[in-house]
Amino acid sequence: QGYTAHFLKENAAKFYTPQKGDASSIPTIESNSELERLILTSELPVALIFFSPQCPYCVHLMPTTEHMAHELKKSLSFYKIDAGTHQELVEKYNIEGIPTILIFKEGKVAEIINHIESKTDLRNRLKAVVEPPEHTGSSAPKQPLPVKASAKATPRKQGPGAKVTSNRSNNT
Repeated sequence: QGYTAHFLKENAAKFYTPQKGDASSIPTIESNSELERLILTSELPVALIFFSPQCPYCVHLMPTTEHMAHELKKSLSFYKIDAGTHQELVEKYNIEGIPTILIFKEGKVAEIINHIESKTDLRNRLKAVVEPPEHTGSSAPKQPLPVKASAKATPRKQGPGAKVTSNRSNNT
């Protein structure tokens, strides 16, 4: 276990201390079946935030995502999922770093937002998804992004562009 992981584990409460009854406006996904039901039945596009409570950058970004969830509530449904707890979904959706936001439209991944630099950057990228620019000359519809089969993965690093690596051996 590296120094960063050890430090975050030992000092997690300094960064994030969830309390029973927290007033988070972004609901947490608790299971794969719950996620599947939401993305297939939602009338609005779904923004799914992969995060970790031990990731200082994720915790730092959460108030901004809370604000964006409130600002865009009529055009985008926000949910969050703990990448450390739901490793099968990290692998399934090819999450390579946290925080990462997946935007689902009509049950499929339509956009991936990562390497978030600021509140303005996040706002602009989310609005570009829910309020697409006028016709750009291409008549071809955007293809859904690829999704891998399920496998166990463990988040190794957090922060902008951090990688999430798999525990699987390459001997398969």
